[in-house]
Amino acid sequence: METGSTPDVPVARKPRFWVGPLLAGCCFTLGYGITHRLVTLQSNPETPEPELFAPAEFPGDSLRSLRDRHGQTSGGLQVDVAAIEARLEAERKAEEEARLEAERRVEESLQLNQAVQPLLEEARWEEKPLVETVPEERIQSDSDPLLGSPVQSVASEELPLQPSAILLPPPEPVLPVVPTPSDPPVMAP
Repeated sequence: METGSTPDVPVARKPRFWVGPLLAGCCFTLGYGITHRLVTLQSNPETPEPELFAPAEFPGDSLRSLRDRHGQTSGGLQVDVAAIEARLEAERKAEEEARLEAERRVEESLQLNQAVQPLLEEARWEEKPLVETVPEERIQSDSDPLLGSPVQSVASEELPLQPSAILLPPPEPVLPVVPTPSDPPVMAP
């Protein structure tokens, strides 16, 4: 028994879709190249001369025209570096003096604020409670002659009042929900 493939069966090949467009592109390129070469060779054998244009000056003034206009020689440009350095040094000194003056003013204002600060602390407003407490002895002595009988003091806890308790009304009691019998289900046609 042979396990190999038989030579009678043809091998299936994959189709090559790219061969057609490649062949068409090659033919087009070859035809275009040949046509271009023939047209170039058969046209005028004389080489055309390039057209000459009048030279135009660059827009603006040239250095030569500026020198002629203002009467300067073609000598080199010289700068007084010492004058520039002196001017820069004067600017630096002015900036430094301004900075020192600003620092001095800030220091003076801080010292003035510190001198005024103890006076402000002594003259602070102290907030007094809204409800004044009255001594209990005075209440008993005042009520005895008016009522004719001694007033008995009631022991009560003094709780601090919350702002929300003062401003909001008392909550309404919640009533229980009574279920109501619903209508019997009705089928729609």
